[in-house]
Amino acid sequence: MRDLLIVHWAKRRQGLLLPAGNPMSISGLNDLKRPGIRVAHRQPDAGAARLLHCLLQQAGIESSAINWAPHASLSEDDLALSIGQGEADVGLGVEAAAHRQHLGFVTLCDEPFDLIMQRRSYSNLQYSACWRLLIKRVLPRGQHS
Repeated sequence: MRDLLIVHWAKRRQGLLLPAGNPMSISGLNDLKRPGIRVAHRQPDAGAARLLHCLLQQAGIESSAINWAPHASLSEDDLALSIGQGEADVGLGVEAAAHRQHLGFVTLCDEPFDLIMQRRSYSNLQYSACWRLLIKRVLPRGQHS
């Protein structure tokens, strides 16, 4: 186990996807309980559905207090489309899905993606070249050393 290295690779933002301009003034999870707010959701086994359940539980919000959309969205883009088309007022998803559909977004949490590898693999010349290439192409300027 001493030979293992954790590389904090990337993160993505999870939050509430909203219609552009946020016409219902939704600012957080408590607003999901308001009358008339229709909440888009993912299928029960999706990571976003599990995260939303966990966040609601942490906030002390009962699932039964929410006006759920009648049908589960099968992808984050499907969920974003349902909000963009007015079928729902809000839903949990990644910031990138909000941007793709020109929606508003309220950050709730950052989701880290870490890589675990053997230390000798990380310092291997082949892997070092791969890291340099990925850093140049993936990370914005100023976010790598």
